[in-house]
Amino acid sequence: MSPAHAAERPLPLFMPLLMGAAASGGTAKYARVDVVSAQWRVHRDLLAGLLPSCFVPVVDGPDQLGHLTVAFADNQGVEFMAGRGYRVASVLVKAAFEKPTGPSGDFVVAMFEDDCLPIVFGRELLGLPKLFADISIEDRPDASMVCEASLWGHTLFSFETGPLEPRERLPDQAPAPSALLGMRSFPDPVSGGAVGEPVLTPVEATLGELAIGSEATVTWGLAGPGEVACVAGLLDALRMLAVDVPSSVGRAVMSRVLRTDRIERLAAPCPL
Repeated sequence: MSPAHAAERPLPLFMPLLMGAAASGGTAKYARVDVVSAQWRVHRDLLAGLLPSCFVPVVDGPDQLGHLTVAFADNQGVEFMAGRGYRVASVLVKAAFEKPTGPSGDFVVAMFEDDCLPIVFGRELLGLPKLFADISIEDRPDASMVCEASLWGHTLFSFETGPLEPRERLPDQAPAPSALLGMRSFPDPVSGGAVGEPVLTPVEATLGELAIGSEATVTWGLAGPGEVACVAGLLDALRMLAVDVPSSVGRAVMSRVLRTDRIERLAAPCPL
């Protein structure tokens, strides 16, 4: 086929993966979310390599350090799953749209889940890069935790904390949870959103329990193209990050609402 004829060929159209409207009343409600996470400060140039060109890392101080978060969550009482649950393993970068003062939140670099329904729901509606993985979250007798996301027996990334100490009193004013930033990978038949469109999803949460620690380590997997080809490039990029002493480590139990009724379309499609 000549280049001219190729240019005239229409783009392929795919059936939406989510069959019909989500029966959630416009929001995605989670009765109980148990999440363990750690955050590291990483130079903005390294973090920028993980973001699409229309997002920039949010940095603090003169050292140009941004924020990388690794989080594992056990979600239960999920409304759109008839009260069932699933687990999530995420890599997030604190980012803003176009400029440091633009709309900001946690850009989802990677999000692995162990159930197909929320994977499809999040891809289509929230524009998040979700893939399947086996996810383990283990409590240890000393109140430390060890978590792992793996696929076909290959570790994608693992995460281990030191002992986590419960806080007797919760903060009087817990910080508002960060919005989720993503890029659509499927057209949205409801809003007309196109592939490559940057979107922001507000998040609400009510904190119930909190434990704090000071030690955490993350290990990125070594699986290559011959083993887990779909994420080999991602793992290569993550191994370039220098993460040492975390700036925060914690475990929180909360109820949570994804405000899918208030998804903000930030701009026309950007280069992926």
